[in-house]
Amino acid sequence: MGTYAFALGDTRGVLILFFLGYLIVSCVPEFYIRPVLVGRRVKIHPVIMFIGIVGGTLTMGLAGFVLGPVIIVLLITSFRIYVQEKKERSFQGTSSHP
Repeated sequence: MGTYAFALGDTRGVLILFFLGYLIVSCVPEFYIRPVLVGRRVKIHPVIMFIGIVGGTLTMGLAGFVLGPVIIVLLITSFRIYVQEKKERSFQGTSSHP
């Protein structure tokens, strides 16, 4: 459609198609659907996944697009393991008497 509009000389139509097409085809799935789906699999809030995707992309470029969410998941999982082990240690310390 953009090529057809360009062939007709409709630059306004080309610009509208480009920006709306980019927003609908690229941004919506990337900034909404991906964080929701990835967040559900690893049980992390979609906003945190969104921050990981955007932050990773802004700091590391294309590699950060993949590594940002991975780093977020590793940090949150490490924190969950730490809290769980701390609870287990405190429970063992109070229940066992030498």
